Amino acid sequence: MYTTKQFLVRAWSDPATVSRVVNPFVQLGLIPRRIEAQVLETMMEVTITQDGLGMPEAERLADKLGGIFLVQDVSLHDVVERELDPAT
Repeated sequence: MYTTKQFLVRAWSDPATVSRVVNPFVQLGLIPRRIEAQVLETMMEVTITQDGLGMPEAERLADKLGGIFLVQDVSLHDVVERELDPAT
């Protein structure tokens, strides 16, 4: 089953962090629905929402993200469509 997944990536704050985190999606020809980044002192949180991934593919992508230089932690979640609607 293909659903919308959300990847929450915690990484060291660096000018290259966002591009490094997005690169695995680019390599797979994926266009994320949403990318958000927030700097929290010396760390960054990058949230990437991606449509059309099954759990095995999403888990492999999360593993790739976890292996990126600067990345400290990756969590993966299914997204309920209501969570994505900015009107609610």
